Amino acid sequence: MRTRFPLLLKKRGGRRTGSRGWSRAAEIINQITFILAGAVGAWWCLTDVLLPERRLANESEGFVAAAGQVIDQRVTVRPGLAEDEYCPELLVRFEPQDGLAITAWTRHGVGRDTPSRAEAEAALDRFTGDQSVDCWYDPERPNRFVLAKGGRWWPWFVLVIPVSLVIAGCFGLWRALVRVQASAERRAMRGAPASGRADIAEQESPGTRLAHRLPLDGGEGWRLSGMAALCVLWNVLAGLVVYQAIGLESVSGRIGLTALAVAPLAATGAWMVRSLWRDATMVGGFGATRVEIDQHPLMPGQACRGMLIQSGAGRVRLLSVSLVCEETAAYLQGTDSRVATLEAFRTELHRERGLMIDGSKPHELGFELTIPEAGPLAFRSAHNAVRWAIEVRLAPAHAAEAPRRFPLVVVAPAPTAVPDSPRVRLSDAAVEPEAIARPSELASR
Repeated sequence: MRTRFPLLLKKRGGRRTGSRGWSRAAEIINQITFILAGAVGAWWCLTDVLLPERRLANESEGFVAAAGQVIDQRVTVRPGLAEDEYCPELLVRFEPQDGLAITAWTRHGVGRDTPSRAEAEAALDRFTGDQSVDCWYDPERPNRFVLAKGGRWWPWFVLVIPVSLVIAGCFGLWRALVRVQASAERRAMRGAPASGRADIAEQESPGTRLAHRLPLDGGEGWRLSGMAALCVLWNVLAGLVVYQAIGLESVSGRIGLTALAVAPLAATGAWMVRSLWRDATMVGGFGATRVEIDQHPLMPGQACRGMLIQSGAGRVRLLSVSLVCEETAAYLQGTDSRVATLEAFRTELHRERGLMIDGSKPHELGFELTIPEAGPLAFRSAHNAVRWAIEVRLAPAHAAEAPRRFPLVVVAPAPTAVPDSPRVRLSDAAVEPEAIARPSELASR
């Protein structure tokens, strides 16, 4: 979601044009608009459709069944949220158990409100004059009756759209207010990631074979979680559209038009499921991977022992372990933000082909690594970073190759303490009185 307004505040290198105050005000108004739009949409969905339908479904459990007959049909116009909606209605005649025959109009169980008159008329095509229908009426108010009992659960998914607008607007408004109240220095401090000893504290986990267990870089896991949530949401909404299209197809008979509308949704959903399955098998499909080392943090020129512990069962085409150093820089090109990544160092520590891993116990592989003497130190700031990592590339026999990285911390060696030079006091030194110059003599010199 865009939270900047280039027409009001534009950045070109170190120069800004426009008014900062107007830009912040426009950003706050934009987020408030999202909140209001979502709140109005949710209120309309609840009060006009969802809650009345749920209330009627609960009350219809106590209605009495009766045999009715269709007398007439019509399409009425009702005001909707954005435009008028068309509602199909039937004039039904039925006889209650205790009372005279009743003739009244009803829309409950006939069809749904729709912005298309043709769709509303298509919902009435399955009813003909003098057709017998089942109906249920309220014993206390016989004029109130329905043609179908129970409620629909799928319209509640419509709330996903307005609720997501409200959540996104509230989050954006909070961020905008925080930026308005904070100074530039505080915003820079908040945006800058932690570095140095904080990285070491995150990696202080004991290993089972060696002293330290390295954490797995979780970037792929977060991306996979986001893709899974998006895939589930898309396929649920696409399934509802397909369900409605199939229901309309049984009424209208427009097979070609329905297939043309449904095919892109179904194809996109299938592609997302396939991509999610492929990425899931790449990230964690074969088994857990652990890397342990005997010393941490490391220093340039320092050597240490490491061990790879790979779980799973099956044949592996390739298993390699490498020491990698990457440099990243975030910069502005015109008004666009870009990130450049350069691999500064790579050396392969171990490589195996045609490996068979037994599922009864993990496969353990020992290796040694040495940080180069001229290698850069691990560094991370708001715009630049130097990252060391142990990269494990695993290629199962019937799956794509899965790279997994384990970050390392490389720090400078501790400074060597310089001993203080001994101080000689004049009273302790054996100096002849004649060797000491008087102030008058120093002045003459």
